Amino acid sequence: MLNLDKYKNGTIIIVNDSFDELRKNKELIYLFENDKIRCLKLMKETVGENVIVLNCTLGDTNMEHYIGENKSNIVVKLDGFSISDVKLIVINYKNYEIKVLKGATKTIIRNTPDIFINCDVENITKIEKYVTKLGYRYSGIKYMEYFVFEAKRWKN
Repeated sequence: MLNLDKYKNGTIIIVNDSFDELRKNKELIYLFENDKIRCLKLMKETVGENVIVLNCTLGDTNMEHYIGENKSNIVVKLDGFSISDVKLIVINYKNYEIKVLKGATKTIIRNTPDIFINCDVENITKIEKYVTKLGYRYSGIKYMEYFVFEAKRWKN
């Protein structure tokens, strides 16, 4: 069983999910949401909480991405933000997990947060291969639909 209390007194990054279980605590949360309507809803829901809601997509590049007629989305690297004391990164952005991780590599190396990733089983091998290069391993724990990756804090 996973104890979410270990993420108290730190910063949490959440990509495309509200992860209500973590919002009950009082840590600082950066919530990145690419859907404008959902983003506005989350802004209203989190008034007075230590939550910063940003309407953009995390990826491996900084650009404006056009989705259709008169619709666009800003794509940014997490590494472009000066966010410190990151204890946890939660990614719920299926088929873009590697892009989010690549754009967050410096943040991950600097902070060694745990990483929760909601992904399809067929993508887990690619993700595991990438995070292993960063000093992580799959913990063997699944929290709800999330695979939990931990920094190598164990002795060999």
